[in-house]
Amino acid sequence: LIKLIGLLSLGLLPIVNNKEVSLQISPSIFGEHSYQELLTKAKNNEYKTLRKQLDVDLIENFILEGYNLPEILEVNEGDIVLDCGAFNGNSSIFFSNKVKDSGEVFAFEPDPTTFIDLTENIKDLSIKNITCSNIGVGDLNSSLKFSTKGAASCIDPKGNVTVKIRTIDDIVK
Repeated sequence: LIKLIGLLSLGLLPIVNNKEVSLQISPSIFGEHSYQELLTKAKNNEYKTLRKQLDVDLIENFILEGYNLPEILEVNEGDIVLDCGAFNGNSSIFFSNKVKDSGEVFAFEPDPTTFIDLTENIKDLSIKNITCSNIGVGDLNSSLKFSTKGAASCIDPKGNVTVKIRTIDDIVK
């Protein structure tokens, strides 16, 4: 079973590292817990050293398991996950832990600079079940201009780099 994760539609779209803004964006996630308690857990998390890591990412991905959506999207041992927009690998690492050695995660990150962080994070943690590709995923095989802005990188006709885009159908052939 292949599970497709479009990370722009899950989790906190605007990445912030501010309690007040976090509560405004997602009170259902942060409102149930003491922000300070979650921040302390994030600071002690084994993944706190990931390149380009923000505290809110640690809280969402690893403390609250923000990508585990019971009865909507559950990643299980042995699954194959396509992580489209893998950023620094934080979500891919979460999925890797869920699928275990019998599963696999394919991490797609179009931003060339962020892709380096992704691959270095996976290498530093010696994770074997994540395969990284420096491409974007879209509805047509093409190339698009892209603005590289870290977590806010996006397709932009005036972007500073050109990225290769591939369809899911082309990828899973």
